[in-house]
Amino acid sequence: MLERLGGEYDVWLFFCVTILAATVLFIMSLLARSKDRIAFVQEKIVQIEQEINLELQKQLRQLSEQDPLTQLGNRRAFDEQVHLLLRQTRQDNQHLTLLFIDIDDFKAYNDHYGHPAGDAALIQVAQLIKNNIRPDDICFRIGGEEFVVLLPYTKIEQGVLIAERLRECVLEHCIEHAQSRVTDYLTLSIGVASSEKEYDIVPAQLLKQADEALYEAKASGRNRVMAKPKATQTKEAFVEL
Repeated sequence: MLERLGGEYDVWLFFCVTILAATVLFIMSLLARSKDRIAFVQEKIVQIEQEINLELQKQLRQLSEQDPLTQLGNRRAFDEQVHLLLRQTRQDNQHLTLLFIDIDDFKAYNDHYGHPAGDAALIQVAQLIKNNIRPDDICFRIGGEEFVVLLPYTKIEQGVLIAERLRECVLEHCIEHAQSRVTDYLTLSIGVASSEKEYDIVPAQLLKQADEALYEAKASGRNRVMAKPKATQTKEAFVEL
């Protein structure tokens, strides 16, 4: 009897130990899987955080280089792009043409219609400029009523044609300007300058050349395009279009 009981006890003990061992192994397997899952989740969390940080940095950079009113690039973006494009076009032995654009009598416009109307006019002009340049051209608002357009791989003659198209487009859009000294509508004066392949011009010089041409356009009656053909020419050497 005892032998029989002893035998049954051994079988029962073996069975219990087997079940216990299987249970322990199952629990260990779950724990191992849980650790793998935890590690996987942690890895994904780190990856998502990195992607979020990169996107935030991208958005912050865009905001820091974007004019909040017109959504064009601002002065900081212009400074960065003009350096880059001058270097690229110089390496490729090509031209970079710059348009310096100013809305004529804009202070009088703001004084007469109010600043909200002035802001609306700036947005309209910015959109007209953006819609009438080529895909690779870049437009910036660098302050007040002043805009700059960079025309990469473009000779000054072609830049003048683009400037004329912009001037005519804004005039034909007929944005009322009762205080204008030129017409009854908003007009643009535009100075054009270009980097010559044989000269190593720096961004400040190129902008200064276009600014001087713009000044001549203003002095000559506004609502016109003036070009300074060569970066080395003196202030008095201008071409009226």
